[in-house]
Amino acid sequence: MSLSAISGLSQKSVGAMAILAACACVSIANIISKDLLVPASVLPMVFVQVMASVIVVGIAAVATGRVPPRRDVVKLALPGILQPGLTYVFAFVGLSLVPVSVAGLLYASETAIVAVFAWVLLRERLTQSTLLSLGLGGIGVACLTGAGTSEAAFSTLAVLLILAGISCAALDTIVARYLVRQSDPLTMTATSLPMAALVVALAMLVTGDQSWAFLNEPSTLAGLVISGLILHGLATILFNYALARLEANEAAALFPTISLMTALGGVGLLGERLSLVQIMGGAAILSSSVIALWRGRHE
Repeated sequence: MSLSAISGLSQKSVGAMAILAACACVSIANIISKDLLVPASVLPMVFVQVMASVIVVGIAAVATGRVPPRRDVVKLALPGILQPGLTYVFAFVGLSLVPVSVAGLLYASETAIVAVFAWVLLRERLTQSTLLSLGLGGIGVACLTGAGTSEAAFSTLAVLLILAGISCAALDTIVARYLVRQSDPLTMTATSLPMAALVVALAMLVTGDQSWAFLNEPSTLAGLVISGLILHGLATILFNYALARLEANEAAALFPTISLMTALGGVGLLGERLSLVQIMGGAAILSSSVIALWRGRHE
C-alpha cells in the first residue's frame, strides 16, 4: 500500500513532503560540510562524498533487487553526469572567483530555470500559483544570501560558470522527472552515482595535482562520508521519489527551502545571526512553500 493511501494525502502532497525532506537533507549536509571543505581539496572531498553513496546506495539496490536492466543503464546514468558531476565542477570553479553573496543570488535562479526548461521540454503548464511560489522563493533566497551587499569585483566568466552549473542542475531535474516515470527512484540513484564519480574523477585529472591530506584526518573523513551519504544518497533518492509524483516546476518551487533550512541550522547550531532582511527572506521562502503545499493538497 502506498504512503498516500495510508495517510489519505494526495500524490502531490506526498511528493511535496518528500521534496521538503530532501531539502532538509541537503541543508544538514551543507552544515556538516561547512568547516570540512578546503579549497585545495574540494574535488577530492566531493569524490569521497560521492563514492560513499556509490557504495552504500549500490549495495541497497542489489540487496532489494533494484538493479536496472542492462539496456537502461546508459539513460539512467545521465542524471549523474549533470549533477553532482558537471554541476559541481562548474560551480566550484565559479565560486572561487565571485563573492558568496553574488553566488547566492545566482543560485536563486535555479527554480526559474527549471520552470522554463519544464515548460519548453516537458510541456508543463505554469499556473499562477506556481509562478507566485517561484517568485517568492527567488526573492527569499536573494534576501537570505544578502545579495547585492558585496562590493568585490567579479568576472563575467565566473558568473557564466556558476550559471552553467545551475543550468546543469536544472536540466538534471528535468531529466530525472522524465526518467523516474519509467524507473524506480533507488534504481535510478544507484545507476547515476557511479557516472557522477567518473565525472568528478575526470575533472580532477584535468585540473592537475590535488591534495588528499584530509585522508589522514579521521574526523574529517567521517564527516565527508556522512555528509556524502545524506547529500548524494538519501537526498537524491527522495528527490527522485518526489519527481515521480510532482511536475518539475512544482518541485522547483520548494527548492528555496534549502537556503532557509541551512540558515536556520546556522543560527541554531553554529551561533550565526540573521539580519532583518534575511528574516524577511526566510518568511518569503516559507510563504512560497505554504503555497506549494496548498496547491498539492487541492489538486
